[in-house]
Amino acid sequence: MKPMDLLETMGSIRDKHIVNAHSEPNVSRKTVPFRRVLLIAAVIAMLLLLVGCVAVMLGLDDLVIGTFFYNGTNGESKSGDFISLQGYIDSDNYKAAQEWNQYLDQYDTDGSLLKEAEEIEFIPPIDYMAYLCYTPDMIKQIDNICSKYDLQLLGPTYGPTHLTNVSAEILAPLGIDSITAPGADTNINLDNGYYYRDGSFALEGDLDYSDSDDFLPTCVDFQYRCVMKTSFDGVALGIGNAKSYDQWNYTVTDGTEVLLALSENKALIIADKDNFFITINILTQHMTRAGLEATADAFIFNYSPRRPDPSALVEPEWYPDLTETDEIDTYSDYFSNWLPGSVGSEAYSPDYQQKFVDLDIDGNDEMLIWNARTGIIYEVVTRLNGELICVYGNGTYAEDDHTVSLYLCEGNTLEKDCANLQGKQLNEYYQLQDHQLVMVECIMESDDGKFYWSKSGGASSLMWKEITEAEYDSVCSNYVRIGVPQTPATEIVLAIQSSDEILLQVLKDHALFYSVSNDESMTLEEYCIGESERMGFEVSITQYTFVDMDNDGIQETVVDFRFGENSQVMCMVLKWDSSSETVSGTEFYHRQMSQIKEDGSFAYSGGGDNDGWAKLRWENNAWVKESVEDSSHKTNIQWYSYPIIGD
Repeated sequence: MKPMDLLETMGSIRDKHIVNAHSEPNVSRKTVPFRRVLLIAAVIAMLLLLVGCVAVMLGLDDLVIGTFFYNGTNGESKSGDFISLQGYIDSDNYKAAQEWNQYLDQYDTDGSLLKEAEEIEFIPPIDYMAYLCYTPDMIKQIDNICSKYDLQLLGPTYGPTHLTNVSAEILAPLGIDSITAPGADTNINLDNGYYYRDGSFALEGDLDYSDSDDFLPTCVDFQYRCVMKTSFDGVALGIGNAKSYDQWNYTVTDGTEVLLALSENKALIIADKDNFFITINILTQHMTRAGLEATADAFIFNYSPRRPDPSALVEPEWYPDLTETDEIDTYSDYFSNWLPGSVGSEAYSPDYQQKFVDLDIDGNDEMLIWNARTGIIYEVVTRLNGELICVYGNGTYAEDDHTVSLYLCEGNTLEKDCANLQGKQLNEYYQLQDHQLVMVECIMESDDGKFYWSKSGGASSLMWKEITEAEYDSVCSNYVRIGVPQTPATEIVLAIQSSDEILLQVLKDHALFYSVSNDESMTLEEYCIGESERMGFEVSITQYTFVDMDNDGIQETVVDFRFGENSQVMCMVLKWDSSSETVSGTEFYHRQMSQIKEDGSFAYSGGGDNDGWAKLRWENNAWVKESVEDSSHKTNIQWYSYPIIGD
């Protein structure tokens, strides 16, 4: 097996010492422990380097981030320049890559930590596989860099299952038809490739110039890499002496201006686009200027990679899968015993799933029981001395709590959203340490509009420090929730995490809803003011509740109004419709809807014999009433006083 073939088993790129990577479908996840991946990386570190990146109108000097050393053909020690693949010297992408590589230069210089990782077969979370981390400290450093420069993790590497149609398996999921320029005088053959969930991708192939002019080789081998600017990519390319390159700008056939760089043994084609960098590493030696320009004209650069469909992503088969272990089987037993015996869980069971995350980065996964629809976590279960320990939750079904919710964030951090506790908004952030959830920091927005921060200590012993709103927002931005709906109800809400929270924002007048009767969007306060002016007396909200009116597993909010001195005159059902990305509010007068039950059924009366019980069905962005059997014996809903306490 060739060295590059060995590297392909990693499915990622070694950041410091060139490494091109793909997945190898034939490698069993159980027969390729992570220690072998690390050994492969150590072997590849001695090879010549991979790709580079530069931008239009700037040169290789503007991308140098460090120096590497290697042995020449005669055994003499030589040095060369590392360049960033991510951006220019003044970009956050460049700074992040530089900081990571500087960290690697001083980290584990004697290789002792690597040896220890091999002995214990340390396995990092799959979201960090692109960085070849082998200690928890390395993972924390990556989290710090991503937070500092507001960048995303690359995540797992996705490769082709068949090498016969690399274009279909790599480019098609990203919405790219081709990288070949129309009318090019060559055929581009793709041999392998991989991509990430952010749209970044890499390809290997060749250009066939068998019928070309004399200034071109018969075959030009290349490595093609496209890096999205939203993500943290730490790959650096050793190019020798950057100043030894002949460099010039050139406009290719699709109108893109690229940088061409040529040395005796290497050639680079580099394009800087608004949202991504493209780097093409030409592996054919002794390329001419005319040949490099002709090669650049064979490619197009005017596409826009999209994020692949999450439901179509299949985790790399070679990566260790803990779901096949006895440990996970035990977790599954815990989950199966938890759900059936849960009160009221039958209607929601499809939403509750197991999620396995190595929260404390010790090589063993914890189990989260969460609502896959909302991202809310109900249980956090870990293992100690062969026994399962529930460190969050109580081992039974937990009713939805709209004031306290736990979420998983990037970097294996847990966020407890404690609305209306101690202040207007309280958010606590936890990590799993020594099989316990330990608070790492906490922020609060008070009722009087001030902002506070505290470092650990627990909610009862926090030492609050007043901070600015900008500092408050900065802490919030450091924690990105995972597995949570991101579509906002309105432009007012910048980061809504679930349908329940969307409705809660409407209740708090922080977001708009669409009033069916008024045919316009407004807040609840604006609705009450408008109705008061129209009727000539005060219209106000007295109480609210959450109930699944149509039994689709998603709760609605019912708001009850007072008209002047009269209560129980009218209620409004607020419905989050994901298809239209809108909260719709529909009024029902008391004769149309009263005695609402926990299952969403309600009484209605139209006079005479036109009365009975009914339920609602959401159809074509409107409610449809359907008659049901007598529901008078069912449990009434529980109302909550309005306004929301603490808001």
